[in-house]
Amino acid sequence: MSYQAKATAIALVLTAFAACTASPPPPVPPAAAQRKVTTPLREQGSESIETRATFVPIAEPAEYRTPPWIDELVNSPDPQIRVQGLEAWVRNKGPSLDPLTYALVDADETVRTRAQELLEQVLERP
Repeated sequence: MSYQAKATAIALVLTAFAACTASPPPPVPPAAAQRKVTTPLREQGSESIETRATFVPIAEPAEYRTPPWIDELVNSPDPQIRVQGLEAWVRNKGPSLDPLTYALVDADETVRTRAQELLEQVLERP
């Protein structure tokens, strides 16, 4: 085997190894949590301007998040505590209906029934 063939084989092995050990790209946030930003690119020696789109994650404002203590109640293994968590959510309601909509498919029938009642109350309010 010639020197050039050995060098080529080693280069291929190293390239394959580097591809296997490369870290995965960071996770992409959902489309709802991104905003599109266009950046102008100017080619060297050219008068035309081209744009490149990039997506920048947008942090969810604190007022849109459910308080952590309500999340703990709503995600409790005890169905009675989950119902109490839903009622606490209604008293401290934010703009998201997620706790109620998730409870509509709860494994426990009492949680589903109470979630339906609370959702109807919330939707009737102005």
